[in-house]
Amino acid sequence: MDQELARRSEQKVAARIKAARFAQLQTAETFHFDYSPATRKLRSRYLNLLATDLVAEGIGALFVGGSGLGKTHLARALGYAQCQRGRASCSPRWRRW
Repeated sequence: MDQELARRSEQKVAARIKAARFAQLQTAETFHFDYSPATRKLRSRYLNLLATDLVAEGIGALFVGGSGLGKTHLARALGYAQCQRGRASCSPRWRRW
């Protein structure tokens, strides 16, 4: 019975991740916070945000900063964490005009 519940839970997470249409799966564990002073400064704030159930708390996230700092990686990691928590997520696709 426990194995069946675990399997169903894993399937639900996989379905949420598929529905989010992430271009690539990225996690906080694979982000290099030591890359620059800006990302080092961000580490504790981001990890606190990552541990939060954003939907239950009514929190949204907007990543702003210079090119190459990892905004997309961190946004995808946050969405992935929410999917694992049982929440839906979306990964918008931006086009250059």
